[in-house]
Amino acid sequence: HRRGLDVATRSLGAKGHALSRVDERIAEERRDERARIAEALHDEVLQTLFNITIRAHVIKEDLRSGRLLDLDDDVPAVLEASERAVEEMRDVIRDLRRSPVGRAGLEDTLILLVKHLHDESGIRFVTTIGAVRAEASVQLLIYQIAREAMMNAVKHSGASTVWLGLSQGGGRIELCVEDDGGGFDPDITDERHFGLVLMRERAAAAMGELSIQSRPGEGTTVVVLLPQA
Repeated sequence: HRRGLDVATRSLGAKGHALSRVDERIAEERRDERARIAEALHDEVLQTLFNITIRAHVIKEDLRSGRLLDLDDDVPAVLEASERAVEEMRDVIRDLRRSPVGRAGLEDTLILLVKHLHDESGIRFVTTIGAVRAEASVQLLIYQIAREAMMNAVKHSGASTVWLGLSQGGGRIELCVEDDGGGFDPDITDERHFGLVLMRERAAAAMGELSIQSRPGEGTTVVVLLPQA
């Protein structure tokens, strides 16, 4: 009974750890999502709102100094800028709804992620990212798998260069993430093992396959093949 209880306790602990790691991954992805929304709002909306603020100060000065005739030019300019801000906000909301990986779309969002990882780690990234036509859910899975693979390379491999490739053709979508780091034994359970399980599950959710080639001292290659819908 004690042995059974010990086994059950270890199993429960392992499941709890796995759930904790899932929560952490979800939290990280949500932070990425918030960053993409903030970037869209900054680039598309904030500049126009700043323009409205400047023009409102101009109108205030017109009123203070009694230049009432200037209001015929300045008030329509404020209204025009306000209408432009509304349209830009609608564009941001519409595009965020249309694409699950942000307004920029899958390809540009991957490029933004690569830039972020390079800035944080100093690792060199080489990208060959082609246009991919796929359902929204598949695009999101591709992004999540690519992110997990590159994060593993950044955190664990000791690599100096990471290659990211994404292409579509021959009835399938292919994602490849390769690094020149220290490699590892895929059969050994460690922090990377959980990430690999997560990637496999996500690939399987899109009816795809994930393969990993790695040996200690020989780098790591992760390849995902997904059927083209």
